[in-house]
Amino acid sequence: MGSLFRRMLATSSLRQKLIFTSVICLLIPLLITLSFTNFLSRGVLKNRAIQNSLYTLGSLELQVSSIVDDMLYVSNYIQFDGELNALLKELNEPLTDNQKALIQRRITERLESVTNLLSKMYVTILMNEGASYSNYPLFDYNPASFRNEPWFDRLPQLQGYETYWAGTEPNYLASEKQENPFVVTIARTVKIFSEPQGYFFVSLSERVFREIFLKASGLQTAFMTDSEGTILSHPDAGMIRKSIPMVSNSGSSSDVVRIDGLDYLLVNRIMPYSNWRLVSLTPYKEAVGQIDLIQKSSLIAQLLIYSFFLVVLAALVRQLTKPLSELGRVAGEVEGGNLAVRSGIRGSNEIGKLGRSFDIMLERIEEMLEQVRIEQATKRKFELAMLQAQINPHFLFNILNSIRVNIWLKGDRENAELISGLAALLRMTINNKNEFVPLYYEIEIVVHYMDLMNMRQKQRTEYEVMVEEHARLVEVPRFFIQPLIENAYIHGFANGGGRIKIAAVSMPDYLVVTVQDNGRGMTAEQVHQLYKGLGDGFQERAEPNRNFTGIGLKIVYDRMRIIYGPRYRLEIESAQGEGTLIRCVIPTGGIDHV
Repeated sequence: MGSLFRRMLATSSLRQKLIFTSVICLLIPLLITLSFTNFLSRGVLKNRAIQNSLYTLGSLELQVSSIVDDMLYVSNYIQFDGELNALLKELNEPLTDNQKALIQRRITERLESVTNLLSKMYVTILMNEGASYSNYPLFDYNPASFRNEPWFDRLPQLQGYETYWAGTEPNYLASEKQENPFVVTIARTVKIFSEPQGYFFVSLSERVFREIFLKASGLQTAFMTDSEGTILSHPDAGMIRKSIPMVSNSGSSSDVVRIDGLDYLLVNRIMPYSNWRLVSLTPYKEAVGQIDLIQKSSLIAQLLIYSFFLVVLAALVRQLTKPLSELGRVAGEVEGGNLAVRSGIRGSNEIGKLGRSFDIMLERIEEMLEQVRIEQATKRKFELAMLQAQINPHFLFNILNSIRVNIWLKGDRENAELISGLAALLRMTINNKNEFVPLYYEIEIVVHYMDLMNMRQKQRTEYEVMVEEHARLVEVPRFFIQPLIENAYIHGFANGGGRIKIAAVSMPDYLVVTVQDNGRGMTAEQVHQLYKGLGDGFQERAEPNRNFTGIGLKIVYDRMRIIYGPRYRLEIESAQGEGTLIRCVIPTGGIDHV
C-alpha cells in the first residue's frame, strides 16, 4: 500500500501534488476538530449523566438508610431494653415450667411490640443452651436452623456490640416465601452479665428495598450490593444474589463497563454501614445519546465548508500552476533536442523569473555548444599534429633489443640482462592497456627492478621469491609490489645492502602477498603514524607521476582500496633494527570497485 502511494505521487504532476497536499492539509484538521468536538461533548454528557446518577443515588440513600436505621433501632432495643434483659436473666434462675412459659410469652410480646409500628420484621433470639424466642410462629421456622448458615461461625468473633451484616438470604419462613422470597438479615450477640449468652437476628423483607429502587426515574437501573459486588436488592428479583465484579471495593466511583456485550455507565455510592453500596447502571449509548446529533450536525456543516473551499482551491492552483505547465512543456521539447524553443514566461514573481532564467540558459547553452564545436575541431587538429610528431615506442624497444644483442654477442651477458630488464620495465610503464596482470608477471617486473637497483647500489641486495603454484596465475593490479620494494631500498637499507623476501600464498577467498626486509625497521610510534597516514578515506590529490619510481605507499593503498573496497587490507609489522614486513591481503572473490 505504501509503495503504491509513493508510485502514485512519483507519477503525478506538480498540480496534482499541490491539490492532493492541500486536500490532506484541510482534511486532517477537519478530522481532528470532529474528534476533539466529539471527545469534549461526550465528556460533558458523561459527567452530566454521572451527576444525575449521583443525585438519584443520594435520594435513594436517604430512603434506604431510613429502613436500615429501623433495623438497627430494633437490634439496639433488644440489646439494651432493661425489661427484656431482665426476663432473659430470669430464665437462668431455677423456675417451674409454668414460670418459664410465662416469661417466654412476655419475651415474645416484647418482640412483637417493638416491630408492630415498623415495617414487617422478623426477630429471633437464639440462646446458647438451645432456647429460642421470636415474633413469628416457631412451627413456621426452627430458629436452631440459623446455626447451619455458612456465616454463623463468624458471629462468635463479633466484638462488643458489633453488628454482622449477613446480607440478602432466601426467606426462611415457609409461609412468607411466596410473597417475599428474600430477606435482608443482620445479627448481634446477646450479652447478659457482659458475657455472650446467645445471638439475635433481625430480618426484613427484601421487597421493602426493591420497591424503593422500582421508583427510581430515568434510564438508569438502581440496586444495592455488598462490598464484594453481590446484589442485595434489585428491581428485578432474578438478579438478587448475583455478582457485579466491576463495583469498586473502596470509595464511591464511576466508570464505563461492559456487561453482556453492552456498555453501561456505572456509578456507585458507598453507604455508611458495612460498606454496602448503592449502584446505578445507565446504558452508555443513551447516557451520551445527544452526541450523535451534535456529531452529525457538525460533520455536515464542516463538509459543506470543506467542499466549497476545495473547489476554490482547485481553481486557484490550476491558475497559479499554468505557467509551470507551460515551462514543463518547453523543457520536454528541449529534452527532445529542440534548443530553439523559448517559454516566453515573464513576470515579477518566482515563476516569471524562472521562465526568464530558463530562456537565458537555453541561449547560453546554444552559445556554449557552438564554442565546444569550435574547440573540438581545433583539438583534433592539434592531436593530429602531435601524433605525427610522436616517436613510435616500438622503435625504442627495437633499438634497446639491438643494443642488448650486440652486448650479448660481445660476451657481456650481465649488462645484456640489465638492458633486457630495463626494456621490460619501459614496456610495462608505457603500456596502459592492461590494468591487471598475472602475479607471476608482476613478480618478473619486480625482479627486473631489483636487478637494476642492485646495479645502482654500492652493496648488492639479495632477494628471495617464494610464490605458491596456485597463486601464480591470480590477476593483480600492475605495479602494486614495486613501491614496497622501493621503500625497502630507500628507507630500510639507506643505499646499503640487505635481504628482501617476497612470498605469495593463495587462500580460498584471498591472495596474501608479503614483502619482508631485514633493514632498519621502525618504532611502534612510526608504525602508528604510518597507519594513520594511510587512513580509510580517499582524498583528492594531484595525479602522481606516471613513472614507476614515484607512486608511493599511500597511493598504492588508495588504489587497491578503490579497486577492492574495504575487503582489502594492508598490514605492517616492524621493530627497530629487525626489519619490516608488509602484508597485502587481496580478496579474490570479486572486485567491489573498479
